[in-house]
Amino acid sequence: MQTIRRAPGLDRADPGVYRQLLDTMGNAKSVRTHRDFFEWLQGDVYNWIPHQTLLAAWGDFTRGELSYDVASSLHGLNTSMLASVRGLDYTVTRLFEAVSKSSRGWIFFNDFHRLARESGMDVDSHFYRTTTATSRGLLACAMRDERGRQDCLYVFSISAEHAALDEVVLRLLLPHLDSALRRVECLPPAATEQEQVIRQNVESLSDREHEVLTWVSQGKSNEEIGTILGISHNTVKNHLKRIFNKMGVTARSQAVCVYLQGMASNSR
Repeated sequence: MQTIRRAPGLDRADPGVYRQLLDTMGNAKSVRTHRDFFEWLQGDVYNWIPHQTLLAAWGDFTRGELSYDVASSLHGLNTSMLASVRGLDYTVTRLFEAVSKSSRGWIFFNDFHRLARESGMDVDSHFYRTTTATSRGLLACAMRDERGRQDCLYVFSISAEHAALDEVVLRLLLPHLDSALRRVECLPPAATEQEQVIRQNVESLSDREHEVLTWVSQGKSNEEIGTILGISHNTVKNHLKRIFNKMGVTARSQAVCVYLQGMASNSR
């Protein structure tokens, strides 16, 4: 890895260049939604940080309690893909620690592949391969939040055809990027195929089956459930058989687990 060298000539640039930079920073105040953020990244910010993908990670890095978001111009890359990337949390945590030790607050990685492998990250995942395929390197920037325990790491996949980044620009622009993204509400991850099946199974239950499963989840026996609902314990058993068939399970504990997962998914 190496730190970024200042692009030659920026200090001698005409005033119009600095007005453009001021406009870029000012436009960050208009970011309210993911669409706003993406358009600002691919428009104004791209002129200064040419990139294809931005991975944002935030939370408590010391505990590994992290959330993610992805903004990318590459087809098919989205936040939901990160759930299946093995070793991502540990890799991102190591990356944050390395950047935090830098006096500048950012590091440019020419050879991120080695760090990813050493951290046990799945370098064969679609997300990793697509992100790094045409990248010249990764620019990692850290922003600390001592009070809120919501430290942030921003990782840009820098476009291969661009060679220069400027330290002055990064120092001025990154706080505005951090502020803009913190205003954007995090998108919920897209449901996986398994989650969709579970949700459909729960939605197929009748009102009575919901009642039975609710009491099963609280540890009630068939006899107790029958007394509570005013039905026989044999009727409760019949309800459970239908529930098992709908959910594709064979035990009460499995049914409760699937039911609770489905209810949590429906509440999002």
